[in-house]
Amino acid sequence: MTVRQELYEKAKATYRALLDRMSKRYSPDYQYVISDRVSFECTKMEDIFRPMWGIAPFINDDSLRVTHNGKEMHLNDFINMIMLDGTRKDSPLRFDRNVTKETEETFANQSVTEIAAYLVAVCFAKEKLWDVLKDEERDTIASWIKEWSITAIKHSWQNNHYWYPIFCIEILKRLGYDCREVDEDMQKGYDFLENLYYGNGWYSDGELGRFDYYEAWAHHTYTLLWILIADKSRTDYEEKCEKYRKRSSEYLNHFIHYFDSDGGMAAYGRSIGYRFAAIAPFALAVMTG
Repeated sequence: MTVRQELYEKAKATYRALLDRMSKRYSPDYQYVISDRVSFECTKMEDIFRPMWGIAPFINDDSLRVTHNGKEMHLNDFINMIMLDGTRKDSPLRFDRNVTKETEETFANQSVTEIAAYLVAVCFAKEKLWDVLKDEERDTIASWIKEWSITAIKHSWQNNHYWYPIFCIEILKRLGYDCREVDEDMQKGYDFLENLYYGNGWYSDGELGRFDYYEAWAHHTYTLLWILIADKSRTDYEEKCEKYRKRSSEYLNHFIHYFDSDGGMAAYGRSIGYRFAAIAPFALAVMTG
């Protein structure tokens, strides 16, 4: 077995464990006893969608299957079932079924944070996660995501969270949906993110000016991911690509020194989970040249 195959199998085993846990929690009779600061429903969405940031390479693997309520199905069928359950107007499992006027802005920000991972997976595994759906099913999912992404971009938390509705709307455009009504808000989001840049490859995240693992996981991972996702016909596409590559090159020349020869790293940052994503920009740096 080559090193590449070994890494693939290890990653797949990790995802299989996450999927098994997710399928149990997605059961209608599962009772959540802990919620995040937004709602139980957003906690469930986090369970479902966070693994999807890296799941696209496995979508075509027939061995990656999920057992849900006693029924075995392929991963892509499971994901498509969840998306339709969560977005159909008459679904008892609709993601926003408990949202009120008072909670819609926080719900928009957190739900779009999670749903962005689904659309990123769609972007890289379109045949399995999108093309297999009927036209009305695609429209149902896209309409729900567009509605909440527009709310999220208009009322984003003042930090790297702007990237999530930006990704959602950029990918919806790639899928053929008209989102011109939010172009002005999108530009405000891009401008805000640009103003977080300090120089020499470093960004400061949000209103408190933090420097931590969001530097790698958010600002350099997302800018490099943007290169792969954004519309290449944009008039500023090449300019942004050059800028993002240059900044990441500068940052990663510093960042390699945060790891020892065995992969150990300095533990700093707000979220312990994101420390496991610290190496994400290295792979994207290779993919984007």
